[in-house]
Amino acid sequence: RETLACFTLHCCDLGAQTYPEDQAWAWAQRVLAEFTAQSNEEAELGLPETPYMQNLHDQGNQADLQIGFISYVVEPSWSILASVLPGLAFTLDNLAINKQFYVNMLDSVAEERMSELSSSSATQQSSAHSSEDMCG
Repeated sequence: RETLACFTLHCCDLGAQTYPEDQAWAWAQRVLAEFTAQSNEEAELGLPETPYMQNLHDQGNQADLQIGFISYVVEPSWSILASVLPGLAFTLDNLAINKQFYVNMLDSVAEERMSELSSSSATQQSSAHSSEDMCG
């Protein structure tokens, strides 16, 4: 019993991503702000910055961090807990929805970056052709 109680408490501590999407996102924003503050303080103190806490102003990094956290920490723990306490199975549905939210966010960021690269490349090519016309 004590082991189950401790494991349940641990899962609850990690469980914000098992909440409905709007609540999970709000908690993610709080954690991301906390991580950013810690990384900034580490830098100010001349300490090595915790790698996964850096550059979290970038949505791609935010999404990547959340996907990893869900995949490697929350999902395995909550899957075990839901198998022992079947009434918690709905949390796995929320978790899947939230993970997909972050996957979609990461895909959207990647598409934006590809679009920016394509646009930048086209501008550079156009500029190069204009220079050739003027010099040629």
